[in-house]
Amino acid sequence: MYDASIVIPTYNQKDRLELVLYSINELNYDKNKFEVIVVDDCSDDGTEECIKSINKKYEFKYIKHKKNEGRSSTRNDGAMLAEGRIIIFLGGDTIPCKDYIKEHIKAHYNRKNTIVIRECIEYFDEKFKEKKEIIINEIQRGFAGVVKRCRYFNYSEIVNKIYDSRGNTKSKIAWITLMSGNFSISKKDFEKTNGFETGFKKWGFENFEYGYRLLKNNYCFHLSRNAYNIHIFHRANRKVEENKESLLYFYRKYEDETILKLNDFLNGKISLQQLGGVDNCSDNDTSEDFFVERRFGSRVLL
Repeated sequence: MYDASIVIPTYNQKDRLELVLYSINELNYDKNKFEVIVVDDCSDDGTEECIKSINKKYEFKYIKHKKNEGRSSTRNDGAMLAEGRIIIFLGGDTIPCKDYIKEHIKAHYNRKNTIVIRECIEYFDEKFKEKKEIIINEIQRGFAGVVKRCRYFNYSEIVNKIYDSRGNTKSKIAWITLMSGNFSISKKDFEKTNGFETGFKKWGFENFEYGYRLLKNNYCFHLSRNAYNIHIFHRANRKVEENKESLLYFYRKYEDETILKLNDFLNGKISLQQLGGVDNCSDNDTSEDFFVERRFGSRVLL
């Protein structure tokens, strides 16, 4: 059994995925002790050919769906193939830091029934496709050249205030911090909790639903601040109606009013306190209202 399995879902993002797979070559972890699983949700942009052209120095598995099955099924299929003790979910457009695996595994040490999370930081360069070789060289030399063009994702910067300085929380809404592009769970616990809900047919909220279900089943959430990854920014083509459909599906499953309030929080209509997020965090200042007013937060200093 491997120490970890990195599961990467992808759909029509070959240029970003290429950088991700190259960057995994540079991880500070024994390449014989982890595997990478890419699940392709029926891409038609040449993803398979791109993957074949990359010199991968780690154990690698690739499966491709015959039809588009959605984000939940794609992640579940990767997890089902995983032979690692810990499953780490990584986005197909997110570059892991050099200590990514080490930090995730370290966070699970001596912790049972725990979900380890860390947000992505955002990398900006509209012409990144033309600069892939430059970016790969920067990754090989370290992350300084990449990080200087990054900012924190404002949502994560705000909601992670529910964690204390040790990365622990007792918040009843810790589920709002589970971002599917960077979290880990033991293989045993993923199977025990049946993975992502496949009833979501449109974009969004399947990550929150899984986090909600994990919290209801008494799993703990831990923030590993050093297990960051870098999201290659792109403009998303998402429809408001699809978001509403996913939110209502989530709400109807549990009928918890906090789920509906989440939409107001995401739209900047209520604060984190009003959502109920910081009352159990002992060493964060709770006197300020925390609103999601903009997409991006402060510059990254690592």
